[in-house]
Formats: sequence, structure tokens, C-alpha cells
Amino acid sequence: MIDEFWLIQDKLDLAMAIGVPLRLLTYVIYVKGVDSYYHTFSIPKKDGSLTTTLTRIVNM
Repeated sequence: MIDEFWLIQDKLDLAMAIGVPLRLLTYVIYVKGVDSYYHTFSIPKKDGSLTTTLTRIVNM
């Protein structure tokens, strides 16, 4: 898998390496944006400070 990483030259190579259609990869990168697939929230810790957590939104 690591060896394949160095062979990636373009979007098509990346899509093939991660197993997604090129059309979906292009949509996520340029139209939807990766930030829209995650929800950020804070959880209080015992000492009163907050820790920020990201969770993936399941529906693409």
C-alpha cells in the first residue's frame, strides 16, 4: 500500500488507489469540500477544560 502512494501522479491514480470513483473524488474535493463531512464538538474534561472532537457524518 505504501509503495502505491509514491506512484500516484494525478486524481485518477488517487481515486484508483483509495477505491472511489473519480467523479466522487472530484465532487468531494472541489464541490462539497471535506469539512462538510465532519461535525466538530467539544467535550468537557475532568479538569474543566474542553477537548475538541471531530466525528464523521455518515451520509455522503
